[in-house]
Formats: sequence, C-alpha cells, structure tokens
Amino acid sequence: MMIRDLAAAVRAEATVQSRRPALGVILGVGCLLMLTFAYIIPAVGADGGPGEDRALSSMLPEQFLAAPLGPLPVFAGALALTAGALIAGSEHVEGTWTTVFVQQPRRLVVHGGKLIAVTAFAAVMLVLLFGVAAAASLTVALIEGMPVDWPPIVDVVRAYGTGWLALTMWGAVGALLATAARSVALPIGIGLVWILAVQNLLSVLAAPLLSWYAEAQWLLPGPAVGSVVAAVGAANSAPGVQVVADAGPAALVLVCYLLTSTLISGWLVHHRDVC
Repeated sequence: MMIRDLAAAVRAEATVQSRRPALGVILGVGCLLMLTFAYIIPAVGADGGPGEDRALSSMLPEQFLAAPLGPLPVFAGALALTAGALIAGSEHVEGTWTTVFVQQPRRLVVHGGKLIAVTAFAAVMLVLLFGVAAAASLTVALIEGMPVDWPPIVDVVRAYGTGWLALTMWGAVGALLATAARSVALPIGIGLVWILAVQNLLSVLAAPLLSWYAEAQWLLPGPAVGSVVAAVGAANSAPGVQVVADAGPAALVLVCYLLTSTLISGWLVHHRDVC
C-alpha cells in the first residue's frame, strides 16, 4: 500500500514538475553558464595568446569531465538549490497543500514524492551538463583537428555519481529551506547569498586568518563539494574547487547533509501545520 501510494505521488510530481517552466529555465541557464566559462571564455581569451595550448587542451574530450564538475560547488549548486526550493515550496506559495491532503494521502508520502523529484532533477541536470560538455569538446577537437580521446568509462561513471550526490544534496537543502520557511523566495535568497557570497568570503578571508576554520571548513557543504569534485576531475582553477579534505570524508559530509535535510524537512511536513 505504501509503495503504491509513493509511486502515485511520484507520478503526480512528475506531471506537475514537467509543466513548470522555471525548472526548464534552470536547466538551460546551467548549460549556458557551463559553456560560457568552460569553453567560450577560454577560447576567446587564449586566442593567439601564450596560454592557447593549455586552454585548448582543457577543452578536448580527454579533459571534458572538468567542465560539468567545476560548476557544482558554486553556480550549479545554487541552481540545484533553487530547483529544490521550487519543487518543495510551491505548494505553500500556491496554497494547494490543503487540496492535496484532503485527498487523504499521507503527508510523508507526498513529501517523499517531492524529494524523489528533486533527485530526478539533479540526475537530469547532470546528464545535460555531461552531454553538452561532451558535444562541445568533440566539436573543439574536430575543428582543431585534434585526436578524440575520451576518459575511461569508469572515470565518467565515478564523476557522474559524485556530481549527482553533490547536486542532490544542494536540492535537498533547498527543499528543507522552503519547507521551513513555507515559501520559495526567501529560501532561494538565503541559499544564493550563502553559496555565491558567504562561503567564498569565508574561504578567502577567514581560512587564512583562523587556523581552526581552515581545518574545519571541509565540514561545510561548499568546501566538501569542492573537495569531492576535485578528486574526480574538476580543475582547481574553477570557483569553489579546492582540496580541503580527502574525497572519502568529504563525500560522507555530503551524505550527512543530504540525510539531515531529508529527515528534518520530512519531520516538519509530518508534524507542523502546513497552512
């Protein structure tokens, strides 16, 4: 019975979210930003310059994993958090929770459907980022007459799994913020300020001055994401990509954030008045 109800909730969420234009815009913006920073700017900036060979090598198929992984600690993470807040918080904004629950599905079942939608969105977003990056790298190699050498499939699968964990964590955090605030705009604003400003300022200003923070910053979501993606192919030059801990402990931190966000948001939906 529980599994059947959850499957129905997932189908309902798939129908609702597939008709939400904002999620499509998020996917398009993510791909456009990745192309801009990983391909267009390096190609234009290094054209005929001393760093042309290095820029060209970073855009070839052999190195294409760096393109979709590099944005995950900062702007791709911010987009995933925004999507999570939209998926989980729209019912509060639109005032449709009462309509949903009057049909007598269990609250946790409905919320579980939303969290599965968040994980599915993260998977789709990462597939698009990987696909666009692979197509762009192949195009560069064909134009420049360079060999088309792809990384081993094991490395691609490992990179995809790591990226999916990172994006799902950001989406779950966005869902928690939206559930706690019963809105969409406020949690998105808080999340964007944290990801795009606060965590970078802490890394640049606090880490060099406070030794205890420098040693403990890997416990924060942004630095943890930066550490795990650096271990599977992200370039250290990308914003937020910095090895501050081993990949194993950093991945465990992401799992803890994911589980904690899921449990707290589920508790809020189950025990709190949603109106």
